[in-house]
Amino acid sequence: MICNNLFFLKGQRWKFQRNKMSPAFTSGKQKAMYSIIDACSKAFIKHLNKLSQDTPIGLELDIKSTIEDLFTDIVCKCILGLEMHSIENPDREYKRIQDATLKPNWRLHVKQVTQFLMPYVDRKIRIADKEIEDWFYGFAKKNVSFRNEKKIERVDLLQTLINIYNENHNMDVNSEDFGLRQLAANIFVFIVAGYETSALTTTFFLQKMALYPDIQERLRQEILTVKRSKPNGQLEYEDYKGMTYLSMVLDETLRMYPVLPIYVRRTIAAYPIPHSDVTLDAGTYVITPVIALHYSSKYWKNPNQFDPERFAEHNKPNIVPGSFIPFNEGPRQCIGKFESRLMKFVFTFYYSL
Repeated sequence: MICNNLFFLKGQRWKFQRNKMSPAFTSGKQKAMYSIIDACSKAFIKHLNKLSQDTPIGLELDIKSTIEDLFTDIVCKCILGLEMHSIENPDREYKRIQDATLKPNWRLHVKQVTQFLMPYVDRKIRIADKEIEDWFYGFAKKNVSFRNEKKIERVDLLQTLINIYNENHNMDVNSEDFGLRQLAANIFVFIVAGYETSALTTTFFLQKMALYPDIQERLRQEILTVKRSKPNGQLEYEDYKGMTYLSMVLDETLRMYPVLPIYVRRTIAAYPIPHSDVTLDAGTYVITPVIALHYSSKYWKNPNQFDPERFAEHNKPNIVPGSFIPFNEGPRQCIGKFESRLMKFVFTFYYSL
């Protein structure tokens, strides 16, 4: 069931879901999320201040776990309209489900091999325990029923998924249409991928800021300058477009620590590789080594050095197309690319204090 989502689907089934979900990630929808991110960030800072006050000697935190709690609250509120209160309640029941979904398991390793060698067997392999699938299916069923019965409509991704479900209503668990299985599978991938990838990138970002205080101070001054220019001192959604150094620092973080180390795609027709005598047959799997491209001295000077200036406006013409692909390229680039903007919101709030 879990594989019936945008990340795993292929062909027309993928195209159908992609076209239906794209409107949920427009600038207008992202702008509507800003107040949610602002509220969650304030609660996060308040929680950290309280922890600091309650710790007389010195506060030590597992920063990745702490950041995961923040992004769990943000992602669940933006996607599902749910108040998780993860920051104040780190031992929540949902945390167990989150950890279980990300725990390495033999099914995923087998699936990664069979998708190349035995694609028909690959489709039948479950990547998550049945308990996890049942949890997300039950969650989807309960919330679809609740919102439909109460005639509740909200501006979140879940509402988009419910609208698609209502338009293509089919309760058959074996259906290829957009039924509850597909709805639950997409809730799974957007929540898990949304909070985990954002938390991981943010953790690396903070580590680099600790190692390069001069870069951190320049970034902070850019944010404070924009904030001081506001009559009420409150940053707004549109203000982030002018924070060029913030974009540079985030892009360099994503270059050194891309979300995925490789991308796997399959040709749908014979493709002759330009400037060569090689033609890829239809159905050939192609692996794009993101890490290799991002650290190649052919494309980047001193690739092991953290240097946001690579992405300065005057240096952008030097970036070879395809050498920087943190969210992939083409029609199947990550629909959740908005996560980078989400992280910008969190960073600006943190550094504007």
